Amino acid sequence: MYQNGTLLIRDVTPSDSGKYECIATSSTGSERRVVTLTVERHESVPQILEGSQQIRPPMQTYAKVKPGGNIRFDCEAAGEPKPKILWMLPTNDVIAASNERYLMHVNGSLDIRDVKLIDAGQYVCMARNPAGENRKVYQVDIDGNPPVINGYHQNRTVIRDVASKYSRKFIDCKAEGDPTPTVTWIMPDNIFLSAPYYGSRINVHHNGTLEIRNVRPTDTAEFICMARNDGGEAVMVVQLEVTSMVRRPIFKNPFNERVVSRVGKTVVLNCSADGHPAPEIIWTLPNGTRFNGGPDRGSQHHLSKDGTLVIYNPRKEDAGKYRCGAKNYMGYIEKLIVLEVGQKPVSGEPLFLHCLSDGNPRPVIYWTIPGGHTLTRPQVFQRYQLLENGTLIVRDTTIHDRGNYICRARNDAGERKNPAWGGSHLGRGTPGSKELLLMFELKVNSLTRHYWLQVETIRAYTERNIKLCNRLKEIKCSRWGFNSL
Repeated sequence: MYQNGTLLIRDVTPSDSGKYECIATSSTGSERRVVTLTVERHESVPQILEGSQQIRPPMQTYAKVKPGGNIRFDCEAAGEPKPKILWMLPTNDVIAASNERYLMHVNGSLDIRDVKLIDAGQYVCMARNPAGENRKVYQVDIDGNPPVINGYHQNRTVIRDVASKYSRKFIDCKAEGDPTPTVTWIMPDNIFLSAPYYGSRINVHHNGTLEIRNVRPTDTAEFICMARNDGGEAVMVVQLEVTSMVRRPIFKNPFNERVVSRVGKTVVLNCSADGHPAPEIIWTLPNGTRFNGGPDRGSQHHLSKDGTLVIYNPRKEDAGKYRCGAKNYMGYIEKLIVLEVGQKPVSGEPLFLHCLSDGNPRPVIYWTIPGGHTLTRPQVFQRYQLLENGTLIVRDTTIHDRGNYICRARNDAGERKNPAWGGSHLGRGTPGSKELLLMFELKVNSLTRHYWLQVETIRAYTERNIKLCNRLKEIKCSRWGFNSL
C-alpha cells in the first residue's frame, strides 16, 4: 500500500476477487469506500508434469513385475483450474479414489499392491478440468505364467475317466507355471489333500498324481485337482466311473475292406466297434480330414451313432483310403477301407480305373491292358496314362478298348492282382444297350477277394454258384448288380 492510500495486489488470481473497503479517518470523523474486484478466470488445459532431474526423478510409464510385487505410477498435473485426476484400468473401469485393490494419492499417483496376473495391461491417467482433458498411458507386464494342468490352457477343464473295480487307479495332474504351482486334490467328501500326501488307500505324489488303491464302486464321483501360484489358478475336474469290467475297443469286422460304388450312389462304410466304455469312432478321410460326428461342414459325409460313415452323392474324387479308428480309455484300434468310385464308360470319353493299394513297404502298381501290354511305372503309352496313385486313364475310349484290365500291386512281401473291367457302353450294339456286371465277395479264413464276371452267356452258371456259396457256412458270398462302373 502506498502513502497516498493506493493498494497494489501482485499476480492476481481468481481467489483475489471480492470487496475491498478503504477507510479514511481524521479528527473530524471517518469515511469509507468499498471497491469490488473481479478477477476473470483464465482456464488452461491440464498438463501432466513429466518431472525434471533437479526436482523429481523421471516419470515411470512401464513396469514389469513378478506376481505379488508392488507398482507405483506417478501422475501429477497442472492447469487452471486445478485438474482432477482419474485412472482408467485395463478392465476399462475408471476410478477417482482409492479402493480395496488400488491406492490413489492426493497428487494423483497410483499404487498397485500384491500384483496379480489380471493386473497386466494398460493404465491411463486422465487429468480433467473445464478447459479439457489430457491423458498419459502406462503399461504393466507380469513376469510369470498362471498354472497349466496337463497342457490344458484354460482355467477349468472337465474330463471323464474310468477305472475297474478293485484295481489301482492313477490320475495325473501335472501343473506347470511360474512360479511353480502348488497342487491340491479335493476329494468327493470335500477333504483337501495337498501334494505330497500318503494315506492308507489314497496318495498324492510329489508330481501331483492322485493314486487310488483298491478302487471301490463308491469312488464313482468327481475328483478335483487345483493348481495355484501367484499368477492365478487352474482347476481340473475328473468325473471317475467305476465299472466291473473294462475292455479295449474291438471291431465287429476287424479286416480291411474294399468297397466299390458308382458315381452318385450313396455309399455306406461300416465301422462298428465294441468296448467298455463305448469307444469313440473317428474317421480319417482320404484328404486327411478327421471326422468324428455330425455332418462334415455341410458336405455329403455323415457319421451315424453306430460308427457308420455315409457318403451321399459320391464323386470320383471321393475314392481313396478311409481310415476308421475306435478309441476309449483302454486303447485305440484302426482299420482301412478302400473306396473305389467308378463310372459308366462312354465311347469317346476318358475312362478312369482305380487301383488303390496299401502295404509296407509301399507297393508298386502294374497294369496289364487288353492285348497283353504291361505298364510298370507312371507313364503315357498311346492313349493310356498310369498315374502315381495307381489310377489308369484310358483316353478317347472306343469299342476296341473292351476287355480285361488287370492291376497288380507288388512289394518285397509279395504280389496281389485284381481284375478291372471295361466293357459297357463303348459303342457296342444299339444305343441304350447295357451289360450286367456281377461282383462276388468271398470271405474264406479271414481273406477277402472280389471277382468280376460279365453275365450275358453265363448267367445261369453264376446263379448256380450264388446258391452254392450261400449253402457254405464258412464262405460269405454276396452279389451286386451294376449297369455301369
